[in-house]
Amino acid sequence: MPKFVIYVLVGCVSATIDLISLWVLVGQITPQWLAVTLAFVAGFFFNAWAHALFTFEAPLTQQNGIRFTAVVGVNYLLTLLIIEVLTAFSLSLIAAKVVALPIIAASGFLLSKHWAFKVNSQE
Repeated sequence: MPKFVIYVLVGCVSATIDLISLWVLVGQITPQWLAVTLAFVAGFFFNAWAHALFTFEAPLTQQNGIRFTAVVGVNYLLTLLIIEVLTAFSLSLIAAKVVALPIIAASGFLLSKHWAFKVNSQE
């Protein structure tokens, strides 16, 4: 199976973990901000672990964990930028997010493959 397909599937499972965690936490009368944060963290940790193991077949180390966190941060900022630009040109928020998603998926995959999880014996 192509690595990008695995990348997308792992992302879908991560999103599912995030959403199910959010649903469970809100059902436990957890404050909304805490539920959103804990659900995001659960999805994020699964995402990093699964991408290391399945997508890029690299050991999950402190170094690539930090790099992957940076990739997520860059993609978050890129998402905000894309949405700001597109909504300034009268595109709806949802439409702008839909346009941003494949750009962010490609960016995340390429940055993860060539930097965050790159296995290099010289490092």
